[in-house]
Amino acid sequence: MGEIIIPTIVISAINIFEGGPLTILKECLDSLNKYFSESYHVKVYIHKKELLPDYSNIELIELPLSRKSWLYRVYYEYIYFNRESKKIKPYLWFSLHDTSPLLTSCFKQAVYCHNPSIFYKPSLKELKYDYKHVLFSAFYYFLYKINIKSNDFVVVQQKWIRDEFYKKFLLPIDKIIVAYPSGINTQTTSLNYLERREKITFIYPAFPRVFKNYEVIVEAVLLLNKKGLKNFEVKFTISGNENEYASKIYEQASSIDNIKFLGILPREKLFDEYSKSEILLFPSKLETWGLPLTECKLLNRYIISADLSYARETVGDYENISFFNPDSAEQLASLMEGAINNDSSIWHGNTKPVVNLPFTNNWKQLFDLLLLEN
Repeated sequence: MGEIIIPTIVISAINIFEGGPLTILKECLDSLNKYFSESYHVKVYIHKKELLPDYSNIELIELPLSRKSWLYRVYYEYIYFNRESKKIKPYLWFSLHDTSPLLTSCFKQAVYCHNPSIFYKPSLKELKYDYKHVLFSAFYYFLYKINIKSNDFVVVQQKWIRDEFYKKFLLPIDKIIVAYPSGINTQTTSLNYLERREKITFIYPAFPRVFKNYEVIVEAVLLLNKKGLKNFEVKFTISGNENEYASKIYEQASSIDNIKFLGILPREKLFDEYSKSEILLFPSKLETWGLPLTECKLLNRYIISADLSYARETVGDYENISFFNPDSAEQLASLMEGAINNDSSIWHGNTKPVVNLPFTNNWKQLFDLLLLEN
């Protein structure tokens, strides 16, 4: 009998090193290790092995130069990986960081796209405060576009991103998989969010980018102060020195008694602040998912969110939420006033939108679909 050849799955993740993308990578490999490593040989390209735990059934290949410069990144994506694909001849090559490498020898190819910034149109004022991020977002459009049509599947986290990819890149809609994150949970038990304190506390946890829209909260607080409302507090998880945009928000709001700057918090301290807050404010104009929405829903907090597709899809079925136009400080102030006055009529709730196939709820479902023989 001849030697049994086990097919190979390649995961390329050379640009992943922190935050949400690193969490996605770990969840991906956890699933491969648990459900697929006996039937497939799994190879992972990463720039540092120490970023990941030791998987007994997964081979990690370290490419330390891959994050040194964009020239190295281009070399790996469009030259080195093609040579590797000819040697390995994988059944599936899955790029987890937005770019689609040029490959000539793989049975299936897929890319996970989790940077939504190409769909955001900044104002001239926003360009002033975060021009590097805005320019990088424009550059990212071209990175997405290169070779994207060579993929058998493009994986995104929400329906609205699928719709945008369909329009912007003219991809077949049935080749764009909506894959909900599967590792979103908390270890914290539900809190007594109905307990009313003397001073109502709102919290907005977000890294300061122009699309995070901190200023609409500042304007709403000023409107409430003009009406004589003082018995509330708003907590920002920034310090004001992270970047120019954060500095602008600090300059606008540091003298307002109702607004507190906590600085960027580690996860356990953030959940401690959730426990001390009644209401999540989430005015962000752009998100791939919007993790605080999920976290605060699981903790049964009240939520006042931007009325945008990402938020309605992330929250799903939930009663204790209201939405506002993210450009309207007046609408936000009105909802905040209702919350401060314990007006239960302001909570309009949300219903989970229908997401058509192809759709998956976890990594195992996603790989079952990616590996399915056509």
